[in-house]
Parts: sequence; structure tokens; C-alpha cells
Amino acid sequence: MQAAQSAWRAKDIAFDAVAATALRKARESAQPQKLEPGDYTVILEPAAVASFLGSVGFGLSARAAEEVSA
Repeated sequence: MQAAQSAWRAKDIAFDAVAATALRKARESAQPQKLEPGDYTVILEPAAVASFLGSVGFGLSARAAEEVSA
């Protein structure tokens, strides 16, 4: 089950589900394993994709292009 992580009203957020997801992620990352260098397939969560696209979108704006070429 995916917890609602954003909402217009605080009462619309499933706080128990969000907390459970955070706890699960914290436990899973408690003992990281070393990976050898190489190519890996990565699957990003929707929030990570949104953040990445927001950054890329800002960098691809006409204003940013003008500032770089000036």
C-alpha cells in the first residue's frame, strides 16, 4: 500500500502509513552493503522522479540557456 505523502489538507494524509514506510526504509538502510563498480538498473520512487525532473526542468529553461550563453 502506498501512503499519501502529500495533500492539500493534513487530515488527508495517512500518517500511520507514512510512518510505517519511513520506519521500513530506515530499517532497510541500517546495514548497507558494498557494491562493486558497474552498471546497475535503478528504479526510482515517484517523489525522487518528481524532484529530479523539477531540477532538470529548471536547468532546461530558456532563461538558464540565455544565462549560460551570455
